[in-house]
Amino acid sequence: ITIGTITCVVLIAFGVISQAALIHAAGNSNKHPHEIRKHVLKHFWDVLLIDLITKIFYLVLTTLLILPVFLFIQNNGNFASTILFCHFLIFIPAVIILHTISLLALVDVVETKSNALNSIYSALHIFKKQWLATLEFGFLLFLILIIAVFGLLTAVILLSIPFGYINTIVLLIGSPLLFFIMNIITGLLMMALILTFGGALVTFQYSAWRLFYKRATHKIHGVKLFSKLWRIVT
Repeated sequence: ITIGTITCVVLIAFGVISQAALIHAAGNSNKHPHEIRKHVLKHFWDVLLIDLITKIFYLVLTTLLILPVFLFIQNNGNFASTILFCHFLIFIPAVIILHTISLLALVDVVETKSNALNSIYSALHIFKKQWLATLEFGFLLFLILIIAVFGLLTAVILLSIPFGYINTIVLLIGSPLLFFIMNIITGLLMMALILTFGGALVTFQYSAWRLFYKRATHKIHGVKLFSKLWRIVT
């Protein structure tokens, strides 16, 4: 067993535990971290299995996406372009649906005593019953993600301006050591900003889908269709 293999196993285990902890902590913020860790460790293998199944389906969808691209490259005609366009129309919703079902399954397996397969079945049942509300919610989160990414890019650009001036001054001074230190500081600050942004976005996503899951499985609210669009139409 190489060091690289051990490192990959440790990172995967840490990612699974962190994923489950974020979901459980979203609705149990008053719990002690030790209690949260103890709770999520019970569901470690189920969360890992759901992640593996999701990744396999992602791989299958990606493979199916690549095939029409090769057709388009070899035969750059109207027929190939139409096939590629239709394929994207099917692929993108399929990825969104798969992502949604996997998140609902993860919430179910962490918050209940179900195993991975039962949680996937529960997630499919929720999507089947509340498919319109699920797609609405997913689209809303997608819009929030886009806005957040644009906000991050704006922040990076604004922060780059003063650092650019400082780097210019350092270059005029002609000190290689000072230039090296400035670039290290800039890189660390940018990395910290991106990691903080990514962590906040993932936490927000898990919290949001946990609330949706609670609404969808509620004894009263979950019985009725709670799609906003459905209410407007009807």
